[in-house]
This record gives sequence, C-alpha cells and structure tokens, in this order.
Amino acid sequence: MALRLSETDAIKSGNGKTLIGWLGKLPYFSPKKVLVRTNEVDRFDINIFTDSNIYRITATPTYLGCTVSSRKPRPGEDWTRGNDLPDGNFSEKTFISLLGSILFYEAKQVVKAIERVAEEEAKI
Repeated sequence: MALRLSETDAIKSGNGKTLIGWLGKLPYFSPKKVLVRTNEVDRFDINIFTDSNIYRITATPTYLGCTVSSRKPRPGEDWTRGNDLPDGNFSEKTFISLLGSILFYEAKQVVKAIERVAEEEAKI
C-alpha cells in the first residue's frame, strides 16, 4: 500500500534513508509531498507529483534512477507519455543529476521576444 512519507513508520532501506536525507536538505521539502510506493530492505521507490508529471525515483543498494510520466494524455491519445531520466550508481552525484533533470524537464521554453507594434502606433 502506498503511503505519504509522513505516514510511513520507518524506511527499511539504508539507501532509502540516505535518499530521504538528501531530499530533506532541500528547501521546500515536505514528507507530505512524497508518496512511498515500495519500502523494502533492498528497494525504495517514491513518487513526486507536479501539475503535469509523476516522477518515480528508485533506490536500491547499488542503483539510483528516475522515470517521468505525464499525468494526462495528449489530445487524441489514450496513453500517457514518459521518459527515463539519468540513472547510475547510488551516489550524491547521480542524485544531483536527477534533480537537474527534473528541474529542466519541468522548465518551459522561453519564446523569442517580439516588438509591441500596437504601443508604438498609439504614441503617434
């Protein structure tokens, strides 16, 4: 049964504890924002939700990885899209890589600025 981290009695995985420790150092972290999907000695899976996506972070004794899935299908599709984000050995370096990937996966493209012609014509 999946529970919010704030409702989980104890994390069984050593690397799960380490992962939550890293997350706990981040500003705005809250256990109420993390859903624990798997809490086993050899595997710890959590979900973090945004308005658009679900991020699934997996920690094992030797591995740290993340996948992302859209929370809703695109118009005309009856499935949700997803991607693998960087993964690797269980290390703080891999964790930082995942954070950067999540940040820029969520970031929106900046459009090229255009001149506001209407304001210029109003001055004439």
